Amino acid sequence: MGEGWSDFFALMITTKPGDNASVARGIGTFASGEPTTGGGIRPAKYTPDFLINNYTYGRTSGMKISTNSVLGPITVPDSHSIGFIWASMLWDLNWKYVEKYGYNSNVLADPNSGSTRVLQLVMDALKLQPCNPSFIDGRNAILAADQASTNGENKCMIWKTFAKRGLGVNASAGQLNGLAFGANQPLPEMSDQVEDFTVPEECGVLAVNEVKNSKGIAIYPNPVRNEFT
Repeated sequence: MGEGWSDFFALMITTKPGDNASVARGIGTFASGEPTTGGGIRPAKYTPDFLINNYTYGRTSGMKISTNSVLGPITVPDSHSIGFIWASMLWDLNWKYVEKYGYNSNVLADPNSGSTRVLQLVMDALKLQPCNPSFIDGRNAILAADQASTNGENKCMIWKTFAKRGLGVNASAGQLNGLAFGANQPLPEMSDQVEDFTVPEECGVLAVNEVKNSKGIAIYPNPVRNEFT
């Protein structure tokens, strides 16, 4: 996940005026001898668009590489590709915050912009999660940070964003060992991640902006929010 946070912070501090969710971003383009619009060094560009980046949590299963060291080949998790999936989730979350609170490429200019809010949220979550966190721990820490700062105002938006990429309510990280001597070891604990796309029951109803954008009939006030007689 450290590789994911690295990519996320790099993306956040290199945004430009006029950027939006449709601008797919590559990482490491300079190191690859590419223009800034190139694909970079990750499996796909960072974008909420599933036609370009459709990686979900389940695809972290089996992501491993063999490295050579003084002790011989060691099979370990492919931290770059796994971190890429974590960063994809965070990058999606960034644009959801921008959609709700507005965009500002200068995160110091407006503390209430979505850009600043999400950057602070992810930073706060780093302080709340346990050591050696799983994706589940990271997600829960972000939810906890939102609860602490806004009393959970963005809870459902956060859940839906993570659930879109398989980190829903019933997602499971499995075992966390992922290390074996020898090349290309099977590492069953690196293949037991379980993805899930569900959200908490209270987040399953239409949000206010979804109702406004729908072509159906909305009745207001509607205290129960999801049904009426």
